Amino acid sequence: MAAADCTTLPYAATGAFSGLLTDYLAHTPALAPFYHRFPELAAFQAQIEEKQAAYSPEARQRLVADLRTQYAELGGEVLPAVAANLALLAHNTTFTITTGHQLNLFTGPLYFIYKIISAIKLSQELKSAYPLYDFVPVYWLATEDHDFAEINHFQLFGKTYSWAGPAGAASLGGPVGRLPLTGFEEELLSQLPPEVPAAFREAYENANTLSAATRRLATSLFADYGLVCIDADRPALKQALRPVLRQEIQQQVSNQAVQATNARLTTAGYKPQVYSRPLNLFFLTDEGKRERLEPDAAPGADCTQVTVRGTARCHSQAELLALAESEPERFSPNVVLRPVYQELLLPNLAYIGGGAEVAYWFQLKDVFAAFGVPYPIVLPRNSAMYLSRANAGKLAKLGLTAPTSSSRWPS
Repeated sequence: MAAADCTTLPYAATGAFSGLLTDYLAHTPALAPFYHRFPELAAFQAQIEEKQAAYSPEARQRLVADLRTQYAELGGEVLPAVAANLALLAHNTTFTITTGHQLNLFTGPLYFIYKIISAIKLSQELKSAYPLYDFVPVYWLATEDHDFAEINHFQLFGKTYSWAGPAGAASLGGPVGRLPLTGFEEELLSQLPPEVPAAFREAYENANTLSAATRRLATSLFADYGLVCIDADRPALKQALRPVLRQEIQQQVSNQAVQATNARLTTAGYKPQVYSRPLNLFFLTDEGKRERLEPDAAPGADCTQVTVRGTARCHSQAELLALAESEPERFSPNVVLRPVYQELLLPNLAYIGGGAEVAYWFQLKDVFAAFGVPYPIVLPRNSAMYLSRANAGKLAKLGLTAPTSSSRWPS
């Protein structure tokens, strides 16, 4: 598509985005207490220095070692640009720009693409602005998400295609990244029209799990740009979560921080996006389920400390702390603590997300402070709308044109 075929307009002019997002992009002073640095190129020097001081060589070694293992498990040779970025990540002058998404079949909504393109583009711009450093675009696979019903279908040419999962209803409730692709060929791939590109089919044909298939697909689309995909549902990586687990189990600090922030957001005129719980952790059961940890069971129950929701399993605080130390991979952070886990694992400078993600990150600045983890720059992803030839014709007949803007950053 030629540049002349594209028009740009401010976010606020669309009427499609929340007041919080448009106020953020407008630099509204009332929002300043809820983020660390505004997303502009000049802000990244201080962000680099802060992250470089906080991110340990041990954390970097753990990350690179497990990423190499993850790619080796796919079989075959790692494509050159990805291999080059994995090598760069071993250096303390390399940082990441991260975005994330659910494991929607065949990418799902187009903003999967917009997010990744935004991360790649920002990485390139940062390299031009700060040539002494390197910047790697990272796609965080939401492998621990357990909402299978949100990702098990997609629409193509007006038809909905769906997958029941390896065992139908029995497959629900666990980390979706672990799901084996049992029945996927017969149930879904064989039903696709011939227009579907081979890369989409091959990603699922050559993978054993949904996590591996999504990595293969993202790699086939963006490997030339060095995109690195990370699955954080890994025992080696979960070792980084130990100090967070201890503090959360003992003090439940994340909920306290979010509740205080929510009160300030509400006073400033904004509605909190996500709900925080007393204990913002899930437990991964022996049966493969991801169940919420709930402190203080009902009076009269056998468990008086922490129960694993939906099971007969319960633990005293001491027992839970011992498990967190010996088997941190049994724990899974929820939406409040997942960003903290991400920033512990990665030498990350910025997170790129949609409007709803930006809103809930604004609830988390004090959570990061409580755990002593640097809070990243939060940047809204780019957005786009494709106008078909038919719709463009209708606009022309109505005498309508799209307003334009020369704004460099989202506005």
